[in-house]
Order: sequence, then C-alpha cells, then structure tokens
Amino acid sequence: MIEYILMFSFLMLGAMVFYYLYERFFTHRSRTSSDIYMEALKNLLDGHQEKAFSKLREVVAEDSSNIDAYIRLGIILRENNKPAQALQVHKDLTLRGSLASDLKVEILKQLYLDYIDLKEYDTAEAALRELVEIKPKTDGLLLSFLKPKKNKRNGMKRTKQQYGF
Repeated sequence: MIEYILMFSFLMLGAMVFYYLYERFFTHRSRTSSDIYMEALKNLLDGHQEKAFSKLREVVAEDSSNIDAYIRLGIILRENNKPAQALQVHKDLTLRGSLASDLKVEILKQLYLDYIDLKEYDTAEAALRELVEIKPKTDGLLLSFLKPKKNKRNGMKRTKQQYGF
C-alpha cells in the first residue's frame, strides 16, 4: 500500500515539475497594447524618448483607437524639432468623429503648440478660438493672446508660459 502512495506522490511531483518547466520555458506571453503603452509611458518618465517613441508606434499599429498614444507621439516629434510631423499627427486626430470634449481640448492645445513652433500665428489663433468654443473657461487665454497684436510673438510666448501650454 505504501508503495502505491509513494508512486502516486512521485508522479504528482513529476507532473508539477513538468508543468512548471513547460510554463517557464515553452509558453510565450504575448504583450498586449496596454502593456506596451505602459512601458512607453515609463520610458517617457525616465527620459528615454526614443524608446517611448518606438513603443508608442507599436501601440498605435496594434490599437488605432488609443488617442493618447497619438497625442504623445506628436509631442515627442515636436520636442525633437519635427513640428510639421507633429502637426500632421495632431491634425489627423481632429478628423476622428465622436471624440470626448476633453480629448478635443487636448488635441487643440497640441495643435496650438505645433502652429507656434511653425510660426503660423494666425492658425494658432484659430486653434485657440476653437478651443474656447469647446471649453469657454479658457476665455482669459484667448484674450491675453489677442491683446498684444503689436508683438504677436511675445504674446504667444507669454500665453504659453502663463497657461502652462
């Protein structure tokens, strides 16, 4: 009787070892787009923009509905002196229908910054006007921009600093 119990225990132990080794070495976890997105955000926080950029590109290739990933891609492009490409990314987002108002506001802020970097001040003003239509509490932002018509460039810089854009 003891022989059967020892044999059964030995077989159970062998099965558990086999299962552990199989899970450890032969199964590959597929990373989901949310896992890759989290890695990209960690890379951004750590200051590794190139790694974050490549991971964000993976995310949008897998999940084109991740608007925040597109916004962050555009920000990285602008910060790396590619405002025209950033503008294209952000403009493409405006073509999507049924965006939440907070996403529209964020996209318009990014468009504003893209146009400023491209020195297209009139178009930046139009982006601000559209932002105010969506979020009326930003009237102070628009007014501070519109007042210094004589020196538009300094007005834009002051607007960016004053309102945290």
